[in-house]
Amino acid sequence: SDLKECNGSFEVECVKYSDLTNKEYDVLKLDIEGGEYSILSDPNFKPLPKQITVEFHHHVFPEIHDKFYPMILENLSRWYGLVYQREDAPLMDCLFIRR
Repeated sequence: SDLKECNGSFEVECVKYSDLTNKEYDVLKLDIEGGEYSILSDPNFKPLPKQITVEFHHHVFPEIHDKFYPMILENLSRWYGLVYQREDAPLMDCLFIRR
């Protein structure tokens, strides 16, 4: 019901992650075309969702991925376990579950 048809495309209402930091959510889905690297590697990132599902664009940004993905894994491992990682797709899908 949040989707509005507009000239043959879809418009989706979005919020900034910083606006979500005072509430707990079940799932955070990050599909932000490369922006996930800067959010998830930030040492000040304090996650609240029970699950984080994210697409990493490692095929488009190989240098960024190689630099930031290890930082993301280290950062998220404080709260989450990586339970699924699919690398054989055009996008690398990952699912992190809060411990």
